[in-house]
This record gives sequence, structure tokens and C-alpha cells, in this order.
Amino acid sequence: RILMRFDEEGIDGLYDKRHEQSPRKVTDEYVEIMLSLIADSPRQHGWGRSTWTRELLALQLKKETGIDCHPTHVGRLLHDSSVYWNRAKAIGKPPVDKVWKSRVANKIKALRDNLAADEMMLYQDEVDIHLNPKIGPCWMPKGKQFEVETPGQNKKRYIYGGLNPDTGNIIWTVSERKNADGFIEWLKVMSSRYRRYRKIHVVLDNYIIHKTNRVKEMVKNMKRVCLHFLPPYSPELNPIERLWGELHANITRNHQCRDIDELMK
Repeated sequence: RILMRFDEEGIDGLYDKRHEQSPRKVTDEYVEIMLSLIADSPRQHGWGRSTWTRELLALQLKKETGIDCHPTHVGRLLHDSSVYWNRAKAIGKPPVDKVWKSRVANKIKALRDNLAADEMMLYQDEVDIHLNPKIGPCWMPKGKQFEVETPGQNKKRYIYGGLNPDTGNIIWTVSERKNADGFIEWLKVMSSRYRRYRKIHVVLDNYIIHKTNRVKEMVKNMKRVCLHFLPPYSPELNPIERLWGELHANITRNHQCRDIDELMK
């Protein structure tokens, strides 16, 4: 082909003639719209998917610009724009308002500081106990890594606990399930243990088992128990969390118990 062009046109036949082709149909505006689309979810634009594919982007771009582009070319445009197929990162909910969090913490502290003689306060929480050990650091010689044998099939127990911050006493129960029934059982045991108090203030987190209708009915019938909920994501305001940290550090980390009963003992 090159030789024929040279024979027909001479030197002029060897020059690049691509500049004579029709203008490029993909415009800068097309690329800008494409980049704005990937920042949204397809559902915001009426599609059923939660993530964009090249094919779906091509369809949406044709709808918005009128330019019909092959999905493979859309993929090249994404690559040229430094946009790559990658795994998203999970993040927690936005942090709670610091002023409101501080206000709730101060309110609970003021309540604790002004308890009457016939009132008491407990900090409540649950902790998961797994037969499969928590793997954590320990002292070992350089160049040698200790091995912790796992039992294989995991078994669980759940401890429901309440800490008296003034005396350090713990009221705790054990259950095979982490649900409202286990929490209600703990409330019964705790109420029975502290019969002499007219009012028992229980400070706890917002876990769903603490707010079921059965729990609300139970607390209403008890009359002596009052629940005070901490702000979300505030483990630092619950002293029993430090107790659970010590429990894991002293017992469940790298443990060698062969069955759940031995571990619970």
C-alpha cells in the first residue's frame, strides 16, 4: 500500500493524512461528564446497579451527550484520566457531635456525683468470648515465632456485665446468645442482687438488644431501674470497656483451652 501511494503521489503520498479525517467525536465535555458520573451511584441516575460498568457508563453518557461510544473506548478514557477499577474502603458513620457528646457525658457524671444514699449506678456492656483464641503479641526469641493452635470449630459465649464504678463490684451473667433475652436475664439478676436500692441507674451503649420493646416493658415493670444511653461510638465513656480489655489480655489472648467450658472456667 505504501509503495502504491508512492508510485501514485510521490513523496506527498508518504505523509500522515490522519489530519484529514473527521473530527474526534469525544469532546472534553464528554470526559468531564464521565468523571462526574463515577462520583455518583448509578441509582441516582435511574439505574438498578450500585456500581458503574463501562457498558453502563457508555449508555448514560450517550443519554446525556448524544455521543455513542464503545465501552472499550470508555475504558481507555477512564485509564487516560487516571481512573482505575479498585476496591472501595469501608468507613464508619460520621463522628457524633462533640458538644452533644460532652453534654451527655457531663449529665451522667453529675448524676453519679449526686446519687442519693438509696441510689446506685452501674456501667453495663457485653463481651464476646470465642473458643478460637485472640492472636496477640507476646515475648518470643528473635527469629522464632510461637504458634497458637486453634481448636478449629469456633464456639462462643457472651458475658453480660455491670460494673459499679465506686466499689469495683461486677454483676455478670453468661449466655450462649447475644440477644434481648440475655440482657433481660442480667437485669433480673442485677435487680435481685441490689434489692436494697430504691433506684438503679444503668449506663449502657445503644446496641439494639438494649432497646427492644420487651426490654422497655421489662424496665417499665421494674420501676427501680432507669437506663441511660451513652452517645454512639463512645467506649471511652464506659469504664467496663477497660475491664473487657484486661479480660482479653489476661485470658483469651493466645489461650490454649481445648473446650469452651475450660475457657469460661
